[in-house]
Amino acid sequence: MLTAQQWSLAENLCLLLKLFETETQRLNSASDCASDIIPTALVLRHTVTKMKANRLLTLRRELLHMMDDRFSPYERTEFLAVATLLDPRYKLAFFSSAANANAAKHALQQKFSEVEDLTGADASSDDQDTTAQPDTDDPWDFFTARPSTTELTESSMLEVDMYLSETAVPRRSMDDPLEYWRVHNPKWPTLGKMVRRFLTLPATSVPSERTFSTQYRWGHRKPQTIQADVREC
Repeated sequence: MLTAQQWSLAENLCLLLKLFETETQRLNSASDCASDIIPTALVLRHTVTKMKANRLLTLRRELLHMMDDRFSPYERTEFLAVATLLDPRYKLAFFSSAANANAAKHALQQKFSEVEDLTGADASSDDQDTTAQPDTDDPWDFFTARPSTTELTESSMLEVDMYLSETAVPRRSMDDPLEYWRVHNPKWPTLGKMVRRFLTLPATSVPSERTFSTQYRWGHRKPQTIQADVREC
């Protein structure tokens, strides 16, 4: 029979694993996209770091080690970093260091220039016809409340700087970042073009695998099963 101390240990372990399960299911949904990967990894690491259960120190140490090995390359992956910045819920708040945030912003500016050059070329060919931690149990609030981790450049009128200088959209009020861009695309036209590339990739392959799995099950159903469904309808 378990002791009170063992029950307490099991309870703390379940709370920790529940967070991993919740975030994994969310990333595997059809609504999440590539911009959710870096923030999710950072929130999970932060939650494990602040664990207070002394009996779980070994587990915490191993989890942090494995998470660092698995997650640390994400912030240095250009596509994921730019996607995070283009998500109005995250922007610069969800990078683990100012260096990574600055590198992400530099990558965004480079991609912006490339899109702008292409847009200019198209126009020419057409003759120019056209930090304090909040008092909340939600682990995401720690990062959304932090100030920007990188300073704006002197050219504050540039589209990238103006976009990043605006306050991030509260995560609770928006599930799909594309909702923001449907409204603000005229305000940030070049960034809006980039969104079509960086925010349309799902966070995982599960949604597409689920679709093919469903189609496979339907395509291989027995005739009598299909007939029974037809009769019910």
